[in-house]
Amino acid sequence: MATSSSVVFLRIAAVFSSFLALSSAEFKPHIVETQLLWEPQVVGDVAAFRIPVATRLPNGTLVALAEARKFSSRDSGAKFLAMRMSHPDKLNADGAGALWAPTRFLIDDYQAKDGLNLGAVMVDEVQNTLIVLYSVCAHTACPERDYLRGNYMLRSRDWGLTWEEPVDISYNNPGLKNLSWSAGPGYGIQKKYAPYKGRLVACGHSNDLDVLSMFCIVSDDHGDTWVKAGIVYHIPFRSPLGPGDFGPTEVQMLELYNGTILFNVRNERHYHCACRIIMSSDDGANTIPTEKIRFDATLIDPACAGSILLQNGVLYFTNPASTSHRENLTLRWSNDFGDTWAGSLVINPGVSEYSCLTAIDDNHVGIVYEQGLAGLWFIKIRLNI
Repeated sequence: MATSSSVVFLRIAAVFSSFLALSSAEFKPHIVETQLLWEPQVVGDVAAFRIPVATRLPNGTLVALAEARKFSSRDSGAKFLAMRMSHPDKLNADGAGALWAPTRFLIDDYQAKDGLNLGAVMVDEVQNTLIVLYSVCAHTACPERDYLRGNYMLRSRDWGLTWEEPVDISYNNPGLKNLSWSAGPGYGIQKKYAPYKGRLVACGHSNDLDVLSMFCIVSDDHGDTWVKAGIVYHIPFRSPLGPGDFGPTEVQMLELYNGTILFNVRNERHYHCACRIIMSSDDGANTIPTEKIRFDATLIDPACAGSILLQNGVLYFTNPASTSHRENLTLRWSNDFGDTWAGSLVINPGVSEYSCLTAIDDNHVGIVYEQGLAGLWFIKIRLNI
């Protein structure tokens, strides 16, 4: 049986090999496929599609979800939860790209004044389940819901073909009741390495003045119960943020090969710089120590959601690469887990907002992103020539 030291050595060797590949002339990410996934006023006759999240299932199928905003593009208001699925081996009629199944609306919040908000999608590979987390009533008092906010979990046990009824995650944990908290947006993770191997982790931010913060929820029983975990409060505490204040909000995280969780966070009020906040946790997201918080001046950002993905030892990052405008969606890559950035590829120089990265296979990654209010696009990137 392999010792823990030998396992660590093998992980390091695998990562080092990927670094060598990254530095070779063959590593040249480039776009090989572009598809419009959702277009407003066409699919479901909705006003706008926003907040893309995506993930890859163990069988290779890609899952993309979004908010289908019925009557306006506002964050509040009534929505559908939209989903499309695709398997890379199935091509569309002209053979020019992957075939995406028609849109399915998983949730309808009808005429809600402050409806659902995505959210995070995650895969539990131990239980073979697909999980979606979303919030309701995150922005207003919601008298139609007896002034109760909520966070809900959708779960599928057949990889998205059928779904169980939504579950209010506060039922098994009163500490999450009436909580204004929105996951992601992006994907959640299941830890593959110690500590807390098998734990489900989702992180997001709260809009409540009393608890303005970025924090995580975790589950050690495959989503049956969730508890609050690592939290980073805004500064000043319990006070509206002003220009230059410290306000970490939307977040994408992933697990490194040593079990550390890495967080890439929106810097809402451009504290220190118009760039991304980087955090890490060594205890399964139980805590996020102050000494593990830094700023990456290379990752300029206009205060928008971004995405990160770790694949074969290479860290990828997407966001609108601008200090002031949501434009110039750019893919960057790093061979040292984000300490430095080795290169970049402009995906769209025009209007670009939220994005979500997903693995496809060893030689491809995918991006689902907002091209303003014009729609949500899927981009397939080939990593090697």
